[in-house]
Amino acid sequence: MVETIDQMVNAAQSQDFDNLIKIATAFMQKYRQEAAGPALMSVALAGKKQYNEALASVDKAVQLGLPPSDATDFRIDIYMQSGDTAKLLKEFSSLTQNSQRSYEAYLGRANVLLDLGDYDQALADASQAIALSPDPMSYCIRGHIYRAQGQLEKAVEDYSRAIRLEPDEMRLLYQSAF
Repeated sequence: MVETIDQMVNAAQSQDFDNLIKIATAFMQKYRQEAAGPALMSVALAGKKQYNEALASVDKAVQLGLPPSDATDFRIDIYMQSGDTAKLLKEFSSLTQNSQRSYEAYLGRANVLLDLGDYDQALADASQAIALSPDPMSYCIRGHIYRAQGQLEKAVEDYSRAIRLEPDEMRLLYQSAF
């Protein structure tokens, strides 16, 4: 069983969705009560743009014992791929109530809101993420929001904070470039 799960994970990581469907189908036939099969099947279905089927597969995995936080992660991935921002925002909003994942939720929601042009709420969420964990990524996101609002001084301040926290991280230098 472990070998087959590893095969499914490898197929998912290499985005070989046809092979993943084949392996997951065989796995689900053999191990009917294991959540890993339908959970990883959802990855393949989403990769093939069958989003409703992917969500149904996540629901099946939950029925078989997939932890709710893992199900949320699968749904977030599906909603991101499908471009369903309303449901993506709903998933991130539900995560804000989870004290262990609220930083991630506020930062994810800030990103989505930035893309939607809701800068005020995006700024509030990014600032909340910074209050929870003042790390380089949260400062970069808030810098992006300030830049989108035309507040270039504040954007530069946040980008500079991010770079001071991670001076060797080239990704941050790239993200802060105008």
